[in-house]
Amino acid sequence: MAWIFLIIAVLSNITSNVMFKLAMGAFPQERTFETLLRFAVNPYLWAGGMACVLLLGCYLLALRDLSLMMSYVFVISLSMVGITTASVVFFGDPLSLKAGFGAALVIAGVSLIASANHESPAEETSGAQHVEVAAR
Repeated sequence: MAWIFLIIAVLSNITSNVMFKLAMGAFPQERTFETLLRFAVNPYLWAGGMACVLLLGCYLLALRDLSLMMSYVFVISLSMVGITTASVVFFGDPLSLKAGFGAALVIAGVSLIASANHESPAEETSGAQHVEVAAR
């Protein structure tokens, strides 16, 4: 179930960034109380905020069962790849060969970290016990 929470966290991170980008398209040039109040009820801004709440909730639930290293790397790295893709698809940003290669390297890196975590579950358990003993 923790992996499902991480996938939802990644998708929520991508969604929040896309929504915030759309919201900022309506950010007023003239910043008066009225224009800022109008911006504050922008549906894209609120959708982005709700996606952030979902991101945090799912990330925290995943942390119960997965290591911090795996959870953080998975969410941040795959979110970067997803945001890069969304930027190209939704906003027409150019995708250079370097950026595409970098995204492929990020995916390969996450795969390596995930496979390293699956090889040594005993170390993860002993690390958690070490923290618990140190806390006493």
